[in-house]
Amino acid sequence: MHGMKKKKFKYQPLSLKEILNRLSFLENVGLSYLTLDRSANTLSGGEAQRIRLATQIGSRLSGVLYVLDEPSIGLHQNDNDKLIKTLMSLRDLGNTVIVVEHDIDTMLASDHILDIGPGAGSQGGEIVFTGTPTQLWKSDTTTGQYFSLRKQVPVVEARPEPSEFITIHSANQHNLKDIDVKIPLECLTVISGASGSGKSTLVEHVLVPSLKNKTPVGCKRISGKHLKPVLVDQSPIGKNPRSNSGTYTKLSDIIRDFYAQETGLSASHFSFNRPEGACQTCQGMSALEVKMRYLPSIWITCSVCEGQRFSDEVLAAKVAFGGKEL
Repeated sequence: MHGMKKKKFKYQPLSLKEILNRLSFLENVGLSYLTLDRSANTLSGGEAQRIRLATQIGSRLSGVLYVLDEPSIGLHQNDNDKLIKTLMSLRDLGNTVIVVEHDIDTMLASDHILDIGPGAGSQGGEIVFTGTPTQLWKSDTTTGQYFSLRKQVPVVEARPEPSEFITIHSANQHNLKDIDVKIPLECLTVISGASGSGKSTLVEHVLVPSLKNKTPVGCKRISGKHLKPVLVDQSPIGKNPRSNSGTYTKLSDIIRDFYAQETGLSASHFSFNRPEGACQTCQGMSALEVKMRYLPSIWITCSVCEGQRFSDEVLAAKVAFGGKEL
């Protein structure tokens, strides 16, 4: 305000030692290739996870339970040792570290392994082994058999000889240094390399947009057959929170039409996204949001449809299928 003296704030810079410490934490989790001005939304899931991990190491907390869900995803074996050493240093600070992982090196480095199975879905949910890596090596569980190499994934013998190629000329996006790449058609091609070497850049930021836009992006030109690209990545499959694997694959449309044909109701009745079929209490969401003051909202199962999403009229409709009433 006029007539008042401006208060000066003195910026306290980090010491050189602290800067070097934090950079070393990033290096230890295999992120030495990242530039510091790289925006967070361009990081892969594994990179973001490892940055959070580096932050935790820097905080030097003890008595904390850390849970990591497959931290080796997208990580080159060359960098895997660094990640394992980082996890062990977290443990050595006096913390408990739980890692959900299939990676053999991580399993070998662990103090204790808990194997859940024996299969997936309804075939799983049981503790089939608990003990040290050495004990797992000798066990007869599926994990133990592959862990000890008693079982192995068979190597394909016959491989098709490529006759056609898509060639990327002078790819220069991000870390790519004017490289030419020949990709064979009608083959399964794997792009491998150390973290940050340019794998995703080559495919997602050069090849796919160039084919999609029919003009070179991040390269001089692309020669060969111009195919229509379909990118399958780890982004959410739908913006609607009501989406599920059935609605996304259009399988639900077939089921709705079948039920409509058999019951005389409309196909819309068998969609929890439509007012004709949705439970009127939860609007087909299966749960009700309870807003909490100063805290995140909680969701409770709808007491009317009991989480089944549909109205009583729809839930009462039955069709004969495979000798059963569904």
